[in-house]
Amino acid sequence: MMLRYIFLVVLILLAIVSIGSAFIWDDAGTTDYIIAISAALLANQMPGSTRTLAPTSMRPSPRTYEHIGLACASVSILATLIGSVTATDTTTSSITIPWIIATLALLATICISVAIMVVKGRQHQDTPPPPAS
Repeated sequence: MMLRYIFLVVLILLAIVSIGSAFIWDDAGTTDYIIAISAALLANQMPGSTRTLAPTSMRPSPRTYEHIGLACASVSILATLIGSVTATDTTTSSITIPWIIATLALLATICISVAIMVVKGRQHQDTPPPPAS
């Protein structure tokens, strides 16, 4: 549960930095923060989402996918922050190495999140309804 709150704080801080940099520094790269905000939002929903799942034939286990998804979201957030700190000229192309890394890590986070949702949905369909009392 603690990871959920950590990513929630990161999400709020990223939103503040994105809005603040748009007004204070007239930063042209504020759209890059959307990648980090999206990753933080997905990472906020992931911790503990696979605890209720029964063992499946999914290899590796859903819990491992959850950890990989959190790691990918963290990489996306860090790459976005590093890209915004190391950017020297706001008129250059927005496609940089940190942006590519952040985008690919966000894509991996989205794919893993969808895979976890599919497994949860299938298990919910396979579970028989509780007996009527």
